[in-house]
Amino acid sequence: MRKKAVWLGILLVMTLPLASAIPTSIEILDSRSLDSADLGLTGGALSPDGQYVLVYGAEGYLHLIDSTQAMNPNEDVFLEKDSDETLQDAAWHPRSQTAYIVGDKATVLRYVKSNHDVQIVTGTNVLGDADLTSVSWVASGSHAYIGSDDGSIWMYTNGSGFQQLEGTKESQVSDIACHRAHNICTFSTLSDGIGIIDRWSNISWVAGTTSDTWLGVACDDGTLNECVYIGSGARIGNLRLDPDSPENSAMVKIWELKELGGEFNTNQRGIDSTSLFTLIPIGLLRYDPVTTDTFTLMVNADVISENVTLSRENIISVWEMDTRTGFFVTSRGSIVSFEPLVDELNDGILTTVLMLVVAIAVPGVFLGLIYWNSPWLQRKYLNWRNRRLEKKKTQP
Repeated sequence: MRKKAVWLGILLVMTLPLASAIPTSIEILDSRSLDSADLGLTGGALSPDGQYVLVYGAEGYLHLIDSTQAMNPNEDVFLEKDSDETLQDAAWHPRSQTAYIVGDKATVLRYVKSNHDVQIVTGTNVLGDADLTSVSWVASGSHAYIGSDDGSIWMYTNGSGFQQLEGTKESQVSDIACHRAHNICTFSTLSDGIGIIDRWSNISWVAGTTSDTWLGVACDDGTLNECVYIGSGARIGNLRLDPDSPENSAMVKIWELKELGGEFNTNQRGIDSTSLFTLIPIGLLRYDPVTTDTFTLMVNADVISENVTLSRENIISVWEMDTRTGFFVTSRGSIVSFEPLVDELNDGILTTVLMLVVAIAVPGVFLGLIYWNSPWLQRKYLNWRNRRLEKKKTQP
């Protein structure tokens, strides 16, 4: 019986999984401010080529930040103010040469990268006096979609201007995201649920999504036919897209992060096709679209312990230069750099060392147990040891 217990112990040791400590937290390194006053920023957009971040906000504020040298004010580009309206969203064209910014009272601006010019887009009279809330370009760059606070959605092309889509409802369009591999888009609303726009600009609505208040949508992994939604009450929804028949797309999972400690604010793309969700009060979360797992990067309590003033601000844009290394911008206009926690980096090294120790120790334990449970091996070892001792005695 004792031998069976010993062998069972060996099997348990050999089959235990080696836990891998994956750092999921960040620490703040440095910060600077775009202005001494509160700028009232509402968002920021990273160019597809990763060169610039365009931030925007109240009273037509527009500013360009070098994404790789965000802490260096000498690399900033100050953009001429062409509107006094609050700007609500921006989207870069897939080729990164222009960006379109939309805002209150049918404001549509075009930023041109070659000369850093900001232009007022003509033809917006067809939009009436709508407050525009969201904009996104399709993957091919042939056209963009613009949503408003009254539920209307327009298709925009450089040649034909604005064309209003049919089949919309009345609730505010809170966000629009286009799939990175297909010319289809999806949008979220505050009370009418979730909609799909197919490649012919037809709208279909996803069943079972009207009971949530959806705040944003991300389709950050182009290899998956899926998009993720963030909603009020720390709710997350996972939508399965049907590229060939978008009207058959369905919400496959909706769940709540019960102990999130805040509300979702915005969503941005992480460096590895994950999604970065910002929180109110200030916080940061990573969502993995492959596994549907979430990982806490930063919580408000940690920020309070480091910088009480910063803890009162909200993140409006975040981007990574490497995993858990990057920058974020707050609504007030603070630019903050971050990197993985040093303690967690050390934990990762410690885990590697422990894995090596276990890899060496397990075979030793295994062989040792075999020896102590084998009288034949013990006799062989004793005979060998006695012969060595006799040999030493006879040596001069």
